[in-house]
Amino acid sequence: MVSHSYGLRIAIVSTTNRPGTVTHHPVIMTFSAFDPSGLTGITADALTLSAFGCHPVAVPTVQLSADSERQHDAVPADAELINDQARTVLEDMPVSAFVIGMLADAETVSVLAEIVSDYANVPLVLAPAWSGHQEDSEDDLVSACADLLIPQSDILVVSSLLASRFGDGDEGEGDSDNMADAATLGRALSALGAEHTLLTGAQAPTRQIINHLYHKEALLRRDSWPRRAGVVRGANELLAASIAACLAQGMPMTDAVGHAQQYLQQALDHAYRPGMGSLMPGRPPVNQG
Repeated sequence: MVSHSYGLRIAIVSTTNRPGTVTHHPVIMTFSAFDPSGLTGITADALTLSAFGCHPVAVPTVQLSADSERQHDAVPADAELINDQARTVLEDMPVSAFVIGMLADAETVSVLAEIVSDYANVPLVLAPAWSGHQEDSEDDLVSACADLLIPQSDILVVSSLLASRFGDGDEGEGDSDNMADAATLGRALSALGAEHTLLTGAQAPTRQIINHLYHKEALLRRDSWPRRAGVVRGANELLAASIAACLAQGMPMTDAVGHAQQYLQQALDHAYRPGMGSLMPGRPPVNQG
């Protein structure tokens, strides 16, 4: 296990080919919400993936009515349309990684599980989130995700708060008495079939943000950095998309997570406010080495 503490900007070296060679842009398919504000969902994923030199292809799972302050409404996408959109692209392009984000109903979970099962050799980064306006109960979504998607994921990216829902169904209130420790959550998610789990600590009541990466039940790395003032929307999504970009370019999982977390810190350094609401991460292009 390696422990890291990030306090300074760290340059990231991309595996994109140098000038004079054939340029390779890995194709990455993201399934998430269409957020017209661009702060979250497939638009935000596309910005992240493009910064890494990847070609994003996107399938919306839910249509949001949202601005930079909050989400107002959500309408689940038609499951048959999701299936058709994804498979049409998959038959045309060599997708190098999947990212799954916001989900709105159990039927969508089932369709996505079938798609990724048919492409089992393609890495799956699972960073589940709920729309907050879903027709199915959150318990149904948690169960469907635990049964159908977590066992197929190469890495599950999840906050400690949400992980506790998968682990024992008790979300708690977010204080130190109610939140299970990282090792307990890592074991619980491993029991569900998660190959790797990145437990993110942004919602934990700690002075530093501490992330834990597990392979099965083994702790691979522990990363920490100072907690920043204010709230930046879309940080977990950016982290998941960055991991997918690194995996698509051939990095081992431990390195991919490390590089993605370094990039997240740079993106937070460049955070800006596009409207009257929340900050969103900036996405500087990854340094070309």
